[in-house]
Amino acid sequence: MGGAVRVTAVVAMFLAAGTGVPRAAVILDSLVVRVYDNAGVLADHRARAIKSAHEILTRAELAVEWHDCPAGGVRLRRDCAAVPAPEELSVRLVRSPRRTAGDRALGNALIDSSTGKGTLATVFVDRIEAMAARGPIDAWSVVGRVMAHEIGHLLLGTNSHSDTGVMREIWTLKDLVRDRPHDWVFSNTQRETLRSWRLAPRATG
Repeated sequence: MGGAVRVTAVVAMFLAAGTGVPRAAVILDSLVVRVYDNAGVLADHRARAIKSAHEILTRAELAVEWHDCPAGGVRLRRDCAAVPAPEELSVRLVRSPRRTAGDRALGNALIDSSTGKGTLATVFVDRIEAMAARGPIDAWSVVGRVMAHEIGHLLLGTNSHSDTGVMREIWTLKDLVRDRPHDWVFSNTQRETLRSWRLAPRATG
């Protein structure tokens, strides 16, 4: 891997059919994030990842309500099987397809280029496990950091990266081993944008 990997955002176009139904504006007290396990991750590993992501987002003054959706159990969980509300976010934990074996990205987020919004992010747990095997790293804490990074893309509405902090594009093995606290936080400017998202009126069906 050359000691460095990328965390990315993908710009995509989504077309939503207009229903003509009036939408009421509300303010969300907390951000709802569904974590869908499509990789067969152990429950305690998912819990560690969610805890890691939660700590980063909490430091940015975001209140987050997490819905843990295990593999094969979606039909049993009403909060996982129900159609997501317009402002809910979903994070998929997956293993990368063979055809993308050369891709070093640890995750991606789909951003609607027409609106600057997104609700779906993907994290490649096998790539993170492979990187963690090369050093004394807790793979599942890193999974949580990638989750926070991709959620950051969705909330900030951009696929751009910063030079420092959790929103930087390149994460080296050295960065992960050193584990410096300032490497895993949002910048002051990013935190202001996240707070604006939290306070902004949100459309619901």
